[in-house]
Amino acid sequence: DGFNVFANHLVREFSIENLAFLFEVMQIKKTALKHSLLSEEDIGLWIEIHSSVIEGIRRVSSCYGSEDLRVNIRTIMEEYIYQNAEYCVNIASFTRMAILHSYNELSADTKDNVSK
Repeated sequence: DGFNVFANHLVREFSIENLAFLFEVMQIKKTALKHSLLSEEDIGLWIEIHSSVIEGIRRVSSCYGSEDLRVNIRTIMEEYIYQNAEYCVNIASFTRMAILHSYNELSADTKDNVSK
């Protein structure tokens, strides 16, 4: 299917950080939806990935409450979005800045504002 073609392309291009990011975000969305932390309207883009694939890659983390969701989002930011992230995804600088701005606004609301 289309997802497998895309995943194979990322592996061939040595862009597996993008694939790992996609898996992690989809898993967070799935568990947040399952535990009613987000509504289907709030989820945004959804890519159906078989749960056995996601769960085989994503590190074990809980997402049962708003604090767990906040921790998971912070982890995504630290590992994939910040410019100096270990697995920094390849996105346009404008997009990265918009994500960082939104995250800092969210963090300010939860008193977890960390500028990187």
